[in-house]
Amino acid sequence: MTVDLDPVLRRWLVSEIGDEALAIFGQPLAALTIAGKARNGDVPDEVLSRWRGEIATMRRVIDQSELALIERLRRAEHSWEAIGAVLGLGGAADTTKRRDTLVDRLRSTHPGNAAGRGGR
Repeated sequence: MTVDLDPVLRRWLVSEIGDEALAIFGQPLAALTIAGKARNGDVPDEVLSRWRGEIATMRRVIDQSELALIERLRRAEHSWEAIGAVLGLGGAADTTKRRDTLVDRLRSTHPGNAAGRGGR
């Protein structure tokens, strides 16, 4: 899988873990996690800001995927309890609450929403 990596993050990661190691990870957050733990030196503010942006972007993608899974299972007439079991949640109330939380979070972090522009 080819992932476009922010050039600022790419330069910092290559300087921290090397080009070959970066290619092995393939996923920017995995590489950032390893690089962040590998050294005790200072991390430039611009790298930290863009790292946070990567986290926000991936969190949004994961939320979208989880909501799509819930909606797909509901269309397939799975019960809220069954969906909760798939997601590792409690009963129906916990599952519907999780769905509502995802909807609210996705709405508030939408790139077109002024409150959601904190990403990259």
